Amino acid sequence: MSVCQTGCGSSKYYVGDVGTELIVDVCVDITTAVASKLYVMKPGATLAVEWAAGVYQTQYLRYVIQAGDLSVPGEFKVQAWVQLPSGSWRGDVGTFRVYPPFA
Repeated sequence: MSVCQTGCGSSKYYVGDVGTELIVDVCVDITTAVASKLYVMKPGATLAVEWAAGVYQTQYLRYVIQAGDLSVPGEFKVQAWVQLPSGSWRGDVGTFRVYPPFA
């Protein structure tokens, strides 16, 4: 499993956004997933946080940004984790950029 694409079309993420979707393409069918999440590392962080993500369509994880998630500008790292009946896997690390307001 890998991260083929992060983002939501041409969406641009800004510090303080709430309610914006983050869509991660894991490139394989995960419709039988029993659990899924995204590990996210903010710029300058040394530990990742977990964001509960749901399966969206057949090969995507979807997370709706909550208050405080995008608290700093810069490049965020994201790694998908999925548990299927046959085992659990992490995907490759992808990135997305968060911009300061008015950027």
